[in-house]
Amino acid sequence: MKKLRIYVDMDGVIADFDKASKHPPIGSKKGRPDLWVDYLYLDIIPGAEEALSYLNEHHEVFIASTPPWSRIQVWADKRAWLEQWFPDLKRKLIFTHRKDLLIGDVLIDDSNYRGQPDFQGDWFWFNKDWPSKNWKACLKFIKKLENEKYNIQNYIRYKNDMSSVLSRLPDIDYEEYSRDQLIERFLPLVENLARKFATSQQAIGVMTINDLIQEGFYGLCAGVDRVNWETINEAKDKEKTLKSFLSKRIKGAIRRGIDSNRGSMRIPEHKLNEIRKDFGEDKKTVELFLTSSVY
Repeated sequence: MKKLRIYVDMDGVIADFDKASKHPPIGSKKGRPDLWVDYLYLDIIPGAEEALSYLNEHHEVFIASTPPWSRIQVWADKRAWLEQWFPDLKRKLIFTHRKDLLIGDVLIDDSNYRGQPDFQGDWFWFNKDWPSKNWKACLKFIKKLENEKYNIQNYIRYKNDMSSVLSRLPDIDYEEYSRDQLIERFLPLVENLARKFATSQQAIGVMTINDLIQEGFYGLCAGVDRVNWETINEAKDKEKTLKSFLSKRIKGAIRRGIDSNRGSMRIPEHKLNEIRKDFGEDKKTVELFLTSSVY
């Protein structure tokens, strides 16, 4: 089973900061409970223990918290609190004021002013007091991602089927393969290229890995039908030449699939290719354009 990398905020998500902030000590500054709340003795939010137990068992979980800069002791208090309630996560604590810099699949956080909306994965806006935003709803959200967006079971089935197919292929020269056998032989190449697109800025949030593999498969089939065996046989390294030829067709199919599924404004393919060519040396500019809300 593919494990998701999940980041969980502390205050307001697993530690009940709001409850403690309602009882300020005499002489404390109003409006800044983070300057006086005792983080070491915060109550745990209902449902957090059971939820993190499930997440930690099935996925890769990290705690991502934002401590107040002016209270250095809080940093140690958060570490101690985590060890008390979730000892298995005590070495998986990350302190950051920029949640958008985290690299992973899911962010569970109750605020939206630390870069959460710009997190590249899926952000669950947590609120313990809302039935649609509490831990019960959050687990439902995670399980939906497991079954739908990330298609974990489908991916496992695909991997098992591919292993079975590859094990049955005879050990002969490429030219002696039938069309179907040649396609099956290069299925791992499709997945390898699809994964590179899946982790690039140009494909984030557009298509799942299974969708990318499917588009790449179409390109592989088209490429196999256009193989010129005279050219392949004249090459010094037949396998390298054949892979290079098929890779171009696979990449093109995946790129066209991404372009056709991105945004509501459709730009002709030849214009997109011009953008990629003109800005070829500045990859960040290309990625900024392709991931912008305008496009």
